[in-house]
Amino acid sequence: MQVIMKYRIFIIFLLFLPFNTVLAQTVQPVPVNISTELVKIQGKVFYIHQVLKSQTLYSISRVYGVTQDEIHKYNPQLAGTGLQEGMFLQIPQIKGKSLPVTTPTTEITPVRDTVLLYKPLDTIKEESPTKEKQEPQLSCRHVESLPDINECEVFAYNPDKTRFHIALLLPLSAQHIIQPSAADSVEVASRLRNSENFVEFYGGALMAVQDLKEKGFAVEVSVFDEAETNVWQSLISGSKLKNMDLIIGPVYVSSLTDLLSYANNQHIPVVSPLDTKAEILVPDYPNLFQIPPPVACQQLKLLSGISPENDNVILVYEEEGEDQALFDAYKSILSKCHFLSFLPYKVSKGIAIRDSIRKRLVLNKENCVVVASNNEALVTDLTSNLSPLQSRLKYPITLYGQARWRGFDNVDFSFLHAMNLRLVTPFFVDYKDADVKNFVSRYRKDFNADPSQYAFQGYDVTKFFLTALHRYGPHFGDCISLLQAKLLQGSYQFRRLTPQGGYINTGASLIRYTPEFDIKRE
Repeated sequence: MQVIMKYRIFIIFLLFLPFNTVLAQTVQPVPVNISTELVKIQGKVFYIHQVLKSQTLYSISRVYGVTQDEIHKYNPQLAGTGLQEGMFLQIPQIKGKSLPVTTPTTEITPVRDTVLLYKPLDTIKEESPTKEKQEPQLSCRHVESLPDINECEVFAYNPDKTRFHIALLLPLSAQHIIQPSAADSVEVASRLRNSENFVEFYGGALMAVQDLKEKGFAVEVSVFDEAETNVWQSLISGSKLKNMDLIIGPVYVSSLTDLLSYANNQHIPVVSPLDTKAEILVPDYPNLFQIPPPVACQQLKLLSGISPENDNVILVYEEEGEDQALFDAYKSILSKCHFLSFLPYKVSKGIAIRDSIRKRLVLNKENCVVVASNNEALVTDLTSNLSPLQSRLKYPITLYGQARWRGFDNVDFSFLHAMNLRLVTPFFVDYKDADVKNFVSRYRKDFNADPSQYAFQGYDVTKFFLTALHRYGPHFGDCISLLQAKLLQGSYQFRRLTPQGGYINTGASLIRYTPEFDIKRE
């Protein structure tokens, strides 16, 4: 009941006073685990600690054996934004000081109950389709010619005459919050925990609308709670959506199928902002814009820096492992490489496998070691075997891995930095970026809470598509591949992957670990 009351207060304020301060959320600190990721900056060694939801500066400083002032000293972003979920802190390693034993947590990931939706960087997981349920996947290889920029810039936007109407369809579960009943139960509480994500998405969207209105955009926003009973019958049979220029949502692919045919007949573009499974609908609906990039696009992005003619490529995979689909995808992408070899890996082979690795390495080319595995034991063992081959025998090595590796506890991150690790993720927040700092500061001021990655997503999606409407008009789809907009956590590059289908975001963020113990987005 406590969680229901908390979000009842939150959503009432957000729905009716969207730009006023929202009551602070009462939370309890969660246990803090000491990070295994170490970096060296200007000769000083730091732990890289990712802040989980409800952790406090006091609890973090106590576990690492440093003062809160020391954490503030090396993390100037705290002065402007405060501590926030997902932030990476540089915590100095104190020589000669033994750290206290940490209380283990059941999960490393932030406490959220959302399933099949966008997840933070460290929890991204590519799931292999089972034999029982093979879902179609977009290849991400369709080549589309770019439109003529002169034809795309002819839309005359006049703020005195042009006013755009957009609809947000989000499962806010407001009816359970504003009008509680005896049905409020554990099931309702679970639903409301999911609703928190979408309320935060809504908050970020409102901030984007506010920013664009200040620039002269004329926008009217209508919000519909898709969790309400019979909402689809009401929306589709009535006229509430008929005159919309853009619909953002619904969230789940099951709800999208109810809306897309109607919206297509009305020539209304629909944005799918979160559900990765919605990509299966893109080939059939030319009015659909899918935000989360397909796994195939992310894989191509990760391996795009490999030279098929010059680099020596070693594809590592686990014998009888769970990542067969990932191996098959990499094998297909790398098939044109002139110098390609395969390394089946078994941790049980121990140091003896180092000879097998060495036989595949060369001194006169870049050795691109591509690892098709999310097995922590394999990654730990492989990097331990690669490290002396690079440091002692001077083999030039670049390592290509998976985003989930950042959550591993046993991997020596100094090895990953030394081998120039490359990772790819659909969304990445750089808390050192000035625009991110400004957004966090304003969000805290408006809502008295720290923005989650759902809030960042709400802002990015709304800003991008309102900009498209403003620049290219209601038929922006024909020109959207030309639109370049600086976003907070995404990189949108929309393309038609089939001539008659909708649009998919092929953009993803390439993350590079450097030997200087820095992490950069490219």
